[in-house]
Amino acid sequence: MKIDITQIRDTVLRNCDISDATYSGIYSICTLALRLRDLLKWERGLAPWEEEDANDTLDWIGDKEEKWAEVTGTEFIPLSINGHSFDAFDTEAINRALQPQQLFYGAGYAHGLKPTFFLAHCEKTELLNRIAILLGGRAAEEVIFEDISTGAHNDLGKATDIARSMVKEYGMSAKIGQVYFSREKQPGFLNVPGFQGAVEYSEATAEMIDSEVREIIGEQYRRALDILSSKKSLLTSAATLLLEKETIEGAVLKKLKTQNNLSEVHKETR
Repeated sequence: MKIDITQIRDTVLRNCDISDATYSGIYSICTLALRLRDLLKWERGLAPWEEEDANDTLDWIGDKEEKWAEVTGTEFIPLSINGHSFDAFDTEAINRALQPQQLFYGAGYAHGLKPTFFLAHCEKTELLNRIAILLGGRAAEEVIFEDISTGAHNDLGKATDIARSMVKEYGMSAKIGQVYFSREKQPGFLNVPGFQGAVEYSEATAEMIDSEVREIIGEQYRRALDILSSKKSLLTSAATLLLEKETIEGAVLKKLKTQNNLSEVHKETR
């Protein structure tokens, strides 16, 4: 049966609006303005360095405030997939239903316990690129200092989570095949150290999954090393500029890559 992606997308967006409206008070005015700017860019497909017309932005914020006023405090809407209704936080069941469409659904709690929802089309190339980017910090340390530190442990964890999801949930491993393996079942309330969740596959399968995850991480780390090694001068120039200016916009980084002249780019960004 064909899944109605439009209906699912609209439900996810509606739940995002409910969350934004109900929990907007946890942010300062400045932080909320920045988040709204990023949301506008995402909705309109703008690159991070592109800016929308100021009047259009104000109109969009006005429309968003009206929508938030309508949904503030309302209950989150269950997702309907092929005639079945799923709680908005039942990510495991929802992802099992969405797997044939190569879609991934996420739900959880972010800063200030604000509920967060998303729906994404998962492409293997995009996920591998994301892993390589996350491993870039660790690779840069090796390229520049010929050593590594603990500074990249958070990105390493995120990269590993993506690789494991590719193997266990998205069917993106040739060795494992088109099979969905649910996540380990953790204790319902307290995540007590020493208690292992039950798994629904054999030890041999678990070893194969671990092997595939290591292979994905290893390949993308080598890829990141190759890219950064070949662009070492650009990496050094970007780091020098970043130390002075604290942030680098995408357009500036593009100029640095094209001109390969730190002094010229520095003049243009004064």
